[in-house]
This record gives sequence, C-alpha cells and structure tokens, in this order.
Amino acid sequence: MKVSGRVAVLSTKMQQEFYNEIAERYNDYVEYLKQVGEYDLEVEAMNLETETINTTMIKMGKGGDSAFGEDSILETVKANVLKKPFTVNELDNLLKESLEGKEAKVIQSELIQSYQTEMQKRLEAEQQETQSKYVELVNDVPYEKKLLKLKEKEGEQAYQQAIQARIKELKEAEQNQIAQTEKTFSNRAIYLERLFKFFYIGRKLFYPVESYNEGQELILAAFIGFAIDQKKKNPFAPSAIKLRFAIASSNKYIAIPASYSDDITSIIGASNDAGQTSKNELLKEWETAISQNVTDRKIRHIITGNLLQAFSDFKGKLVSYTTMNGETKKGILMPDNWEPPQRGEEKITVPIGKAMNIVKALTLNQALFTNNGLSIFKTGDGYKLIVAKSKAKGGDFYLDKDLLELVEKKLFETVADKMVAILPQKNIDKLVEVLQVKHNVSITIPSYQLKLIEGDRIETSNRKAIELPPVTNDNYDNIRILELEAEALALELELLAA
Repeated sequence: MKVSGRVAVLSTKMQQEFYNEIAERYNDYVEYLKQVGEYDLEVEAMNLETETINTTMIKMGKGGDSAFGEDSILETVKANVLKKPFTVNELDNLLKESLEGKEAKVIQSELIQSYQTEMQKRLEAEQQETQSKYVELVNDVPYEKKLLKLKEKEGEQAYQQAIQARIKELKEAEQNQIAQTEKTFSNRAIYLERLFKFFYIGRKLFYPVESYNEGQELILAAFIGFAIDQKKKNPFAPSAIKLRFAIASSNKYIAIPASYSDDITSIIGASNDAGQTSKNELLKEWETAISQNVTDRKIRHIITGNLLQAFSDFKGKLVSYTTMNGETKKGILMPDNWEPPQRGEEKITVPIGKAMNIVKALTLNQALFTNNGLSIFKTGDGYKLIVAKSKAKGGDFYLDKDLLELVEKKLFETVADKMVAILPQKNIDKLVEVLQVKHNVSITIPSYQLKLIEGDRIETSNRKAIELPPVTNDNYDNIRILELEAEALALELELLAA
C-alpha cells in the first residue's frame, strides 16, 4: 500500500484547522460571557461612583485570622449607568440597515433557500469524499499486511476469501458512514431551519434573565438579523452563525452563536406567545420599556467582603469599581435586573461552627441540611447523620476516621442508597468542630435566626507563630522580609485550600 507525504501534510493541516476552530469557539464563548456579564476570569474596572443605600450579610465567613474568613456582604447601591439601551431612533436605524430595503419575510425566505442549497452541495461533497476514501481502501485491500501474512501461512484460497470478506466489511462501513453523514446533516438542518423560520428581522421577542433564586424576568427584545461570515470554510456551521438581538436593558446588544442551543431555545420559549406587531408598534413598546433604563444613575447590587466564598452561590461580574467618596473597591456586580429577596425571605449561609446553638436547638425529627450533602436529624437521645452512599458524594464523611470515632459502632451503615450513623448527644460539640475544621461545612438559615448565633462560633486558625531571632541593626531588614514572605505563603496556601 502506498503512503504518500500528502497524507501527513493533510493531517497536519486538518489539525491546525481543528485548533483554530477551538480557539475561535473559545473566543466566542468569552465574548458572549462578557456581553451577559458573567465572565469572571478578569476584573473589569468600572467608574460606578457608588453610593451605598443598604447592606445585608448573605454568607457568613468562618472567622479566624484568614483573609477569607470575612462575611460576604450584599450592598444595595446607587450607581452610574455606563451602558444604556438603544434609543428608539437607534433601533429603527438598526432595523433599516439590516433590512437593506427588503421585506423581512423576503430576507428570511432567501436565507432558508441559500442554506438548503449550500447544505445539499456540502452533503454531496462529503458523500463523494467518503466514496473516494473507500475506493482507495478497497484497492489497497490485497496489500494489507494482515492479509499478506495470511497468504503466506494458509495459501491463495484463504487469501482470496479474506480479501472478499474485507471488501464486504469496507462496503458496509462506507454505507454506514454515508447514512451517518446524512443523519448529521438532517439533524443540523432541523435545528437551523427552525431558527431561520422563527427569527426574522424586526421580530418582537422576550429575553429571559435570571433574578433571585433562579427566577426569571422577561425583557423586551428585538431580532436584528443573522450574522453569517461567508468567508469561512463552512459559513453555515452553527458555531459560525450568530443571532443578533437588541435588548431593552443595559445589556443593549447581544450576539449569540447558533451553537448555544440552550440560550437560544430559552429565548424561543419565552417569546412563543409574544404577539407580533408592526414596526411602529414595536418602537412604541420599546420606548416604554427603556424609559426606566434611560437614566444616569440606577439601583444596583454588589457583593463585597469575602468574594471567594460568594462566587460559589452567586453569578455575577468581578469588578473593580469607584465609590462616591473616591475609594476603589472590588466586588461581584450582579446582573442588571437581578433582585434580592423580599424582606423577611432572606437566606444566609453560615459556617456550621457558628451555628452550634441552632444545631442544639433541633427538636425531635427536625433536620439540618448542609451545603455538601450531609443531613443531621435529631433523634430522641442523639442525632442521625445521613449522607449519599456514593463515594464521590458521601465518602468524605463516612470514611473520615475522626467522624467514625464519634458515632456509634464507629461506622456508617448502608440503608438503601444512603449511609447512616447514630451520633450520641454528648459528641455533638466535637462533631461540629470536625465538620467545620476538616470539611468546611455550612448551612443556610433564614435571616431571623441570626440572633441565635450571636457570639456562637468555633474559631479556627491554621497559622503557627513564627519565632524570630533577636532583632539587631544588622539583620532587621532580612527579618522583615522573612515576615512578609511567611505571611504571603500562608495566604497563598489558604487560597489554594479554599
């Protein structure tokens, strides 16, 4: 069988194309996260000039001497509006520019026809490529090493039979690949044609955004067209098609790759019942919708304090922002339409080490549920500890030697899909200490229960005092450097362990 250098070159070229596509998709993903305010791998500087109106603790720190022992605080502030939605005139001009003097339905029909024609060409080309590949494979069958060895060992007849069997195998593989290609094209066509038929320039939509506790708020939006790069090798690949939306909020404009099916499907679902109107009526609705956002200052919500622990529960943008008194602070800026819970409905996450009174106040059959899957039920003369049987979910607890020393029989027993242990009443203080120090366990409580844990805490510290040599004029600078290095190392280790 001949193997030319062209195959290796082609392979390298295909690899480079693959890497380029991955890099492009990653850049699109980052750009999308930035548009919706959820990119948290870099700090964005924002001149918000905030004025704090109210502060509420939303997640209590574990205390101690760690820089990460602080509480996470939700600040309600009045802040500068840095990005405003399109005005009515701007939206009207965007729609005119996208239409280019044509009717929206005409553009929609032309796009669908163009897509179908292009996909038929690509399908035929891939089928021809598959057929050519298998023709070459069939021609090379007599020269396959495995068959040549068979010929040497068992003779010409066995060799010819093996050739026919191998050719039959390749023919079946060819048909399977052609069928799989047709299925892939068909599935992609179903999805993309659904998008092309649903979205047209000027369509009134609703854009869903998250509010508190995973609720949703629907924001008026308008579709302003598909962006398709005809210069790309496959311009109709879902990752190469972007859907462009004007949003009647500070998000202003969002371009979503067609490959982000979940995001696009959520817009379709939210907009299915949106009554379609004329462009003039849409512009009137737009004017009403943006009236609250066309302002210089607006109420926003920023999480400050312990940002590291807050990131596990709250989705927002990491920012460095200015205040009215000239300070620069870091915080998690919550999305524009995010709203905190109503007064009286607030929930606060607290380390279990600070909630000893709440644990001890449990009455018969009451339970506490922790952040990492451990349930603590009050029984008549102690507590019942329940975790998942899965080692990945519950193994940290039911394999912990320190915990096993505290429970009856020194083991967790299997009950259905759970692991259960009985804890004597006398060991509850030690249990809470182990859960805090070794497992960083926390619980979520209503805000009104905060008064139950005033001063109720187990302070933890992993730092050890560093004994320094006597200070002299000659070694003072070196000692100071060692002090700073030790402090920096301790902080770095805590950050890695958090």
